[in-house]
Amino acid sequence: GYTSDKRTFALSSKGIKIYNGKFFELDEKLNANFVDKKFPQTDYSVQGDVVYMREPSTPKLYKWDTKTDKISTIYESEKFSQGSAQR
Repeated sequence: GYTSDKRTFALSSKGIKIYNGKFFELDEKLNANFVDKKFPQTDYSVQGDVVYMREPSTPKLYKWDTKTDKISTIYESEKFSQGSAQR
């Protein structure tokens, strides 16, 4: 994907990689935002200066502010899939 400041990124099992002009390189500072070392690998949506990321296998939604390079968990529900299945 592409951030609003024209960086090219890729999601991987080892974290977010940023293209440096020659290859994709793990961004250690960015990946330090994931304390549990579980990185979103598949789904993302770029909206202005924000990249929303989620991993279908976990109940977390992440927000990456590309201006500050801070990533926060904005949604987390352990019972999401169970609760909606029971209703």
